[in-house]
Amino acid sequence: MITPINSFDQIEIIPESLVVFDIDDTLIRFDGIDLKWWKNKIKKYMVMTRDEQLAESMANSDLIKIMNTCDPELVDNQVHNFITRLQESNCHIILLTARDENIRELTIRHLQSVNLNFEHIYFNQNKGDELKKIVSEQYQNISNIIMIDDMMANLEDIKQKFSDSNYTVKLYNIR
Repeated sequence: MITPINSFDQIEIIPESLVVFDIDDTLIRFDGIDLKWWKNKIKKYMVMTRDEQLAESMANSDLIKIMNTCDPELVDNQVHNFITRLQESNCHIILLTARDENIRELTIRHLQSVNLNFEHIYFNQNKGDELKKIVSEQYQNISNIIMIDDMMANLEDIKQKFSDSNYTVKLYNIR
């Protein structure tokens, strides 16, 4: 089951869980940049190029320009309190983003600009497969996984990839 939420306060903390956060539109956001912005950019560039990969590349280039010149804001002002509660509950915290690995330093700068510091940041658009790999390689001893993401498709992918596992997986769709 995927639970819709609009605040981190709505998430049940299970001690010693692996907690997985998406970054964009889950932890941080940029003013005026959202899914609608992205779709409009793709549409505009598709009209110009008639090439989906090129249109995505051009939209991504526009996004990176904005990300290089603007500081993000927190999606939820309760995020610091929530992370403190997770740490007090001995949870393992990782970030799993669809951002490209080549903007790792920019990603870290964005997180630090809102006082978020994480040791483990993973970059992969295929979040289900990546999380399965991460868990099998580094977190075999956990039994609970909590995933927070703004994109339903990512949560559905994780739900499907872990459907036959022994893990208890709690999925939260932040809006």
